[in-house]
Amino acid sequence: MKAKNSIRTKLRRLEFSLLKRESNYLDRQRQWLLVCFAVMLYLGILSNILGLSGAFDPFFTASNIVFLVVVVSSFAAYLLGKIGVVKGITFLAAATQVFIGMDILYSAFVPTLKDNTMVILINMLILAGNMFFSLAAYQARLTRWLVGIALGVYLVCVIVTGNESLRNYFFMMLLILLFISVLSLGIARNGEYLVNANKILQREEKELLQVLRINKKQIKAYVALAKEWHDVKQTEHLLDLLGEASQKNVIDNVLQYIQTRELSKQNLERVFPELSSSEREICYLILQNKKLSEIGILLNKTESNITTQRGNIRKKLGMNPSDNLQKVLEKRIRE
Repeated sequence: MKAKNSIRTKLRRLEFSLLKRESNYLDRQRQWLLVCFAVMLYLGILSNILGLSGAFDPFFTASNIVFLVVVVSSFAAYLLGKIGVVKGITFLAAATQVFIGMDILYSAFVPTLKDNTMVILINMLILAGNMFFSLAAYQARLTRWLVGIALGVYLVCVIVTGNESLRNYFFMMLLILLFISVLSLGIARNGEYLVNANKILQREEKELLQVLRINKKQIKAYVALAKEWHDVKQTEHLLDLLGEASQKNVIDNVLQYIQTRELSKQNLERVFPELSSSEREICYLILQNKKLSEIGILLNKTESNITTQRGNIRKKLGMNPSDNLQKVLEKRIRE
């Protein structure tokens, strides 16, 4: 029982470390591809060794056993942290191209092999899939090497076998492989751009947090306080996240703002007793140099409603059409 619990604990630790190992999005994507590809290779090779699928020959069985050992060893090395995700992908992709390439060449040099032309073409499809795996992992240089191996192997097959079907497909195969090479150039640029952009964002984020002397949780707390209404408990929790000094500054600044605003409102009530409270609110914002659209947003009213109330204010203050409302308000306050 203890042994089973120990194994489970180790597996959980391995799973947790695997999920947390890659720090950026691109490497996490590569990790996912590596795991899927390794599992697919394992199942495919094992099915051929057991005689369930594929072409059967003592040479294929022997090469696939060695291939399986290489795949399992490479994947285990990554799981145990001995190699990085890029090296893991490189080992698997290179091993696949080499071992499948050997199988293709064997099929070409042994004409007595049953359906050898079909075996060559199917294995070329596997090589193409391997190249797309390398492309998806943003491995441009590796992809070009894989293309070179595939092209060389197919060319040898055409020359050795003299098979008309293989010769007829050569030009199409060449176009596909060249297209994959061109794709790898674009993928390389995109991958490099993503990595550099991610590094720049992380560096700028770190520098900004250092300058502000706050962490991500505190920033989220500021945003939450600013965007939505919260009950007392939620507000208290958000303020606690800010830290004691920041919490005090926020509360003091807000209180000072409220006091200043209330005094301004009282002053406006004294200067403009003929105006309603909503009209005085508009006057207050006009004196703050707020535009029509800004006033509407702040008071949660439409621009047409604000325009109507401005007209009412002008009438109550006895203004002429040519008078500037803000200047008239400022003059009345100075008096």
